[in-house]
Amino acid sequence: MKIGFIGFGNMAQAIATGLIESQLTDPADLIFSNRTESKRTVLETQFNIKGTLHNQEVWDQASPS
Repeated sequence: MKIGFIGFGNMAQAIATGLIESQLTDPADLIFSNRTESKRTVLETQFNIKGTLHNQEVWDQASPS
């Protein structure tokens, strides 16, 4: 199951950290959107998860088929 975050502020980061640290999900199953390229790059590196600038991409990848 893919989990998506539209926006990746403090709350989303805390949830993602909890999911990863408790091994409830693999980082490869998480995706987030962020409005700035530089911040997206930093967050991708920090959390080792995929980021995008486009909310629609998060929706497309995380919503059930």
